[in-house]
Amino acid sequence: MHFGACTEIFRAFTEFGESSVSDVIIRAPLAMDQLLAFSGYSALRLRLSHDIPFWPCTSLDITRTAVTDSSFPDLDVSVFSDDSRWDFELPLICLGNETGRILARGEGCSDAIVLAGETLSRGMEYRLSEYNFMESEKKFRTYVELSNDCIWAADLELNWHYISPSVFKLRGLTPEEAMQENIHELFTPESAQVALTILGEALEAIRKNPYIDYWPLLIECEEYRKDGSTVWCEITASFTKGPDGRVIGIQGVTRDIDERKRTQLELIKRMEFENIISGLSTNFVNLPLHELQEGIRHVLSSICEFLGADTGIVFIETGHETGKFEIVDEWNRPGKPQHPELWQQVCLTSQSWWLAQLRDRKFILVDDTAMVPDRAAPEKELFALGEIASVASIPLAMDRKLRSFLALAKKTTPVPWSSDTPKLLEIAGQLMVNILNRIKIERELECHRLDLESLVQERTAELVTANMKLKSEIISRSEAEEALRRSESRFRAIFESASDCIAVWNMELSFMYANSSAKSFENRISINFLSDLFSEEQAVNLGFREFFGEKIDQVIQSSSSLREVVSFTIDGKTLVLDTAFSPIKGMDGGIFAVVALFRDITDRVQLENELLKAKKIESIGVLAGGIAHDFNNLLTSIMLNLSLAKLKASSAPESKSILEKIAAAEKGAHRSKELADQLLTFARGGAPVRQAASLTEIIRECAGFTVSGLNVKCEFDFEAELKPAHIDPGQIAQVLNNIIINAAQAMPDGGIIRISARNASHVIPSAEEHRNFMKGLNSHDFFPVPLSSGPFSRLDKQIDQSGESSSNDSFRDFLLVSVEDQGCGIGADAIGRIFDPYFTTKTSGNGLGLALSYSIIKKHGGTIEVFSEPGAGSRFDVYLPAAVSGVREIHSGITRKIERGTGSILIMDDESEIRDALSEMLSDLGYSPQITAHGAELIDVFSRSLENGTPPDLLILDLTIPGGMGGAEAISRIRNLHPEIRAIASSGYSNDEVLANFRDFGFVDIIPKPYEIVTLSRIVARAINSER
Repeated sequence: MHFGACTEIFRAFTEFGESSVSDVIIRAPLAMDQLLAFSGYSALRLRLSHDIPFWPCTSLDITRTAVTDSSFPDLDVSVFSDDSRWDFELPLICLGNETGRILARGEGCSDAIVLAGETLSRGMEYRLSEYNFMESEKKFRTYVELSNDCIWAADLELNWHYISPSVFKLRGLTPEEAMQENIHELFTPESAQVALTILGEALEAIRKNPYIDYWPLLIECEEYRKDGSTVWCEITASFTKGPDGRVIGIQGVTRDIDERKRTQLELIKRMEFENIISGLSTNFVNLPLHELQEGIRHVLSSICEFLGADTGIVFIETGHETGKFEIVDEWNRPGKPQHPELWQQVCLTSQSWWLAQLRDRKFILVDDTAMVPDRAAPEKELFALGEIASVASIPLAMDRKLRSFLALAKKTTPVPWSSDTPKLLEIAGQLMVNILNRIKIERELECHRLDLESLVQERTAELVTANMKLKSEIISRSEAEEALRRSESRFRAIFESASDCIAVWNMELSFMYANSSAKSFENRISINFLSDLFSEEQAVNLGFREFFGEKIDQVIQSSSSLREVVSFTIDGKTLVLDTAFSPIKGMDGGIFAVVALFRDITDRVQLENELLKAKKIESIGVLAGGIAHDFNNLLTSIMLNLSLAKLKASSAPESKSILEKIAAAEKGAHRSKELADQLLTFARGGAPVRQAASLTEIIRECAGFTVSGLNVKCEFDFEAELKPAHIDPGQIAQVLNNIIINAAQAMPDGGIIRISARNASHVIPSAEEHRNFMKGLNSHDFFPVPLSSGPFSRLDKQIDQSGESSSNDSFRDFLLVSVEDQGCGIGADAIGRIFDPYFTTKTSGNGLGLALSYSIIKKHGGTIEVFSEPGAGSRFDVYLPAAVSGVREIHSGITRKIERGTGSILIMDDESEIRDALSEMLSDLGYSPQITAHGAELIDVFSRSLENGTPPDLLILDLTIPGGMGGAEAISRIRNLHPEIRAIASSGYSNDEVLANFRDFGFVDIIPKPYEIVTLSRIVARAINSER
């Protein structure tokens, strides 16, 4: 089939499909003719159903044939009425439903029939869709126009596109008139504000998202009717979108809810009215008198707020039948004009119209004061001055007469009073009457009460006078009884809380009572010891019965007190009591009992004895210190002169024998020095003068000296790389002597003492424990505070003498010296007390050796521990601080060579022998010495040399100058003159605080007395070459 044929068939069937009801009968045959002509079939038939909606009541059944025989008419040929005789058929499908068929007979082009069928089907589908849409639009338009709700549509600027006719029923406007209004003409001002706010929010949401899906809107607003009245409406709205999904407008429904809204408002108003009535009826039932005035104001404010009044006033008549009224209380709405001076003019004799209204009616309601009759001219003038537009009032009848009234007023603009006004005024008026009557009654009752009180006072005056006298007597007696009770309570409290024991016996020696202290003492002796003291059944006596019985008899006989200190022996221990006995006399002066006061003073007596011992030891120590100081000065002179003699004898012809004698003398002097050091340690047990020292030499020397002549042998075990100790060699030697002596005495049949020394670490007591220890030292001179717990286990920090951790944490390591014997050991009852002063298990000895050793070790910053088992020997462990690395030792490895030097040295010493010997010795060593005898002379000489520009290079100052300035004060003053001066401190009292902390006092070194030339030369050379 060629293109032209297709075109003709498509055109013909397109016109057929688009034809109207009237044209379809014409166009259908024409289309079939065209199809027959171009398809080549011998016959065609078109059948359409009769229910096609756009061709109503039309049923097509068209047959066309190419045969011209008369037996084949154009329409309704019976020969083709049988469908089975057709060779080809094509169903016509429209919107999924079969609406007809095209049938063909013979041979031809089936494509032409298919083209015709598809063209006709598409045309019919288009016509059917158009028809359905038009029918739907028609139906919904009918719904919209018949709806009671107003349906509308507008663009985003509220330009109306459509408003349904029901707007007339809603607002009395035609759709055309409504579409000419803007939003301010449509809504009341309040509703317009709400609508504009919501519209603004919607436009903002659209600006952010033009494709917003959902915007629910449901508001209640008030719209204007055409006649100026208003109607409450409920508006439901949503967005209108264009083909691309963008929001292009707003559509919605407006529903009349005026009746519902006004019913709702009326219901709210009614509930508010009921609440006000209920509140006014119940709020004043139990109000006290002083709150009634506030209650009146509350009534006024409540009814004025509800009724819309601007002012509410309660008036009451002044005087009796005067016709003049004054204000009881008033309430005014804020912001409304107020004229308080007008209400002072209210006088019902002049305002006769008002008075007549109140007397004739229950209330007055005037919606517009302009309507008041002309005869009420005074009232109209009052209303005009007060800008009163509407007024309401009710009389408040009291005693069935007009004594008061309530008035409400609306100002500026007249507004009719609501229907609730009469009832509310009536209730408020009744409340006001009740309140005013109550105030009146309360005031009358108060007057009656005052009269009654006055009457009662008058009638009871005599009774009061009599009662006052009786009361005075009762008070006096009560005060006396109370004073007696307080006295008894006070004395009972004193009696029970007294630390002294108090016990009372009557004249027949029957026990009466005892305080808590006496009962505690009784429990120490025996149960019921005091109460049964004079009973024959009392088994425990111990001499108490005889003593107490004798003293009680003496008190009874003499009627006087007596006191006595007495001792008793209980279980082998002494009990010392301080006792006092006194008589207890009655009101007649006769004795009816005896009180015994006694206290246990055993500990005090022992302490006094110990204190006496301590004072004796202290006195001996002071004496020993003085002797040692003078002895050291003498030894210094001797040792210096021996050193000089040794120097000068070295060049003599018989120098060998002379030097041997001098060496022997020096040895004796050194032994004397050790004795002096022991005296000083005994004198003070005080601050050690510490230096780096070799423990091995000290241990060997002490052990050899101590066990000499005894059947005891010492074995030594020293670590190969033993560090030097930072100690006072003399004090540590004394400690070792005491421990070794105890070890030797523990083995009377002989044995071996093993002494070892090694490097170790240890923990020392806490700072608080050390402070407590130091307090004990301050209280008891050198006696240590006894340990209350076991030995310490590890020593990590050095503790200075203040008890705080040393800021110079130099002594991180320690040395452990252990002394172990094979003796009898120490019992468990004694091991905790071996460091106590005066405690000893020996038949001889004063018990001070280990106490002194404990004090020395603690002052060195170390600890001493003891481990013992009876029958297995004892071991004493002594921890001593090691010296810092690089400190030179003075006992081991130090050359005995004399060191010489140059420089000027200024000497101060009160001993002329020492001054002269020291000066000569320094001269022999190459120095230029100059001597002074006391501090004043020293400062004078130093000042002159400083002025001359030749200050000395070194000072050697004696710390103790009797009756004069010592070295510590002198160096303080000299350093003010010359801060960089070097000075050496020297003293025969080697426990001087300055020697222990010489750098804190401005010295660069120390040289304890006595000393010899080698020590002097070394210390002077070291000091004069030290940094300033």
